Amino acid sequence: MACKILFALLFFLPFVTLPFGTSHFETPKVVVAEIGIIILFIVYFLSKKKGKAVAEVWIGSILILLSFYHLIFSNTQVTLLGNSFRWQGAFLLWLLLGFSFLSQRLSLPKVSPVVFISCLILHVYFAVFGSLNNEGRSVGSIGEPNALAATVIFLWPWMLASKKAADKKVRQIIFVILALAVTILIIFLSGSRSGIVALGIQLAFLISYKLFKLRLLYAAFLASLLFLSSLALPFFNTETVYENRTEIWKSALISGYEHPIFGNGFGNTEIALKIMNKKLQNGIQGYYVDSSHNFLLDFWVQGGFVGLSCIVFLLYRSIRMSVEKNRWHVLLIFFGVVTVMLFNPASVVTLIQFWWTIGQSLKRIS
Repeated sequence: MACKILFALLFFLPFVTLPFGTSHFETPKVVVAEIGIIILFIVYFLSKKKGKAVAEVWIGSILILLSFYHLIFSNTQVTLLGNSFRWQGAFLLWLLLGFSFLSQRLSLPKVSPVVFISCLILHVYFAVFGSLNNEGRSVGSIGEPNALAATVIFLWPWMLASKKAADKKVRQIIFVILALAVTILIIFLSGSRSGIVALGIQLAFLISYKLFKLRLLYAAFLASLLFLSSLALPFFNTETVYENRTEIWKSALISGYEHPIFGNGFGNTEIALKIMNKKLQNGIQGYYVDSSHNFLLDFWVQGGFVGLSCIVFLLYRSIRMSVEKNRWHVLLIFFGVVTVMLFNPASVVTLIQFWWTIGQSLKRIS
């Protein structure tokens, strides 16, 4: 039962869209995700079969203690639950950390690759016939173009992991080609440049490891170098003020120095950025910016040196342990999802997928 709930959160949550809350896309997803994680915990701890001990629990403990510090000393109306658009406050962080560590103990059910292809085709349907944003970009059932791209970046590599497809090589190749074609179509419809970069890094990693037979360590190093180098891309950006990530990043970076050790508080990003934008008299004053458009900067703004150090260490350990345990498929997903999160506010769908990937990377057993 727990494994089925886990599968539903990873693959079916993107399709949850209900007419309530500030956002008919994100609000119901957050509510369903939080309820789903709570039920997952209940079902797991009531079950007789328990998995192995999880790794790096101390990092999660530090982040939880830090969030309680914020609730005492940096508490605002959005610290606990977040704003009414994203609901990404301390409470969601607690659940995501628990979800990540619990995912280390659970295995996903084995399903036909047809299930994953069907999910991709559903995303195409919603991208084509669903809503568009103000720029005419498809938002699908996710509600935001870059979040839509992030979802398919997570989804397509499962064609390579499906044992049912791997039993027949020709069939697997057909599924992979189809999945890539659909993924490229959705990224095109969403107009997501971060999606293109993420897919490019995934393919570079996959080709270097599978086609050129590089050692997994070298392939992972190449992908790491590429996604770190991609951080320079926004500095060549000349688009509109609101989408100018260089100004948003600059504001977030300086804002973190206001409270460099413990941060401004989880959930308080929009408040910290609003104050800093006013101080800097920059071009994004007057715009509603509730994210740093980079998850590392979000941790810096919200958690300071302590929070940023925790997430950077988790990323390092995830890559290292995946290489040691030869988890190339997890790395393939990891590099794609992390790359997209370097440039965009994360939907709860992406956060669920990201923290599952972290959990899978840190498993002590193969």
